[in-house]
Amino acid sequence: MPTETVAHEENLEFEIPEVIIKFSAAIMDREHSVVDFDYSRIDIDSSEGEFVIRTWNITEDRIDWTLFKMITNEDGSGHGEEIKSGVTILTPFK
Repeated sequence: MPTETVAHEENLEFEIPEVIIKFSAAIMDREHSVVDFDYSRIDIDSSEGEFVIRTWNITEDRIDWTLFKMITNEDGSGHGEEIKSGVTILTPFK
């Protein structure tokens, strides 16, 4: 007899590391809150909308990034509109 597996979403609380907050503050030109992050992106909420910082080429000393403003299309799909990009030296954030 087949069994059904039900996944329960857990409400996990975690603290955003200070280095992520400082890094996002250096990129954003507005008041914002970091809501989630992982190795390749930082999700941000602001009074001006939702933003994502995509990251790559991460080393101990530097990180390449692009800031996108998230846009919702009329059909409900979405995409990111590139705002700016750059390379940040991480030494000041350590």
